[in-house]
Amino acid sequence: MRRVIVTAHAASKMASRGVTLTEVEECALNPEVAYGQGSNEIRQRGTLALAVVTDGRDIIVRTVLLRQVSQWTDEDARARKEANR
Repeated sequence: MRRVIVTAHAASKMASRGVTLTEVEECALNPEVAYGQGSNEIRQRGTLALAVVTDGRDIIVRTVLLRQVSQWTDEDARARKEANR
């Protein structure tokens, strides 16, 4: 089973943005959209976005962001993912 590890910076952002560990774990393990290069990824679920690093076994959450749908949509993320292929 993959572990979700939250850095001190990400934990601070979670607290300031009112995001729970359960929400972070769900987004990290079951994202609606994920894109990136190599081991660095952005994982999105609902209005939550995570910057993560994966090492094949663990998912390390580097920061936690709240998406503003009017500025950043799932369609935008999918287009960006396709552009990076």
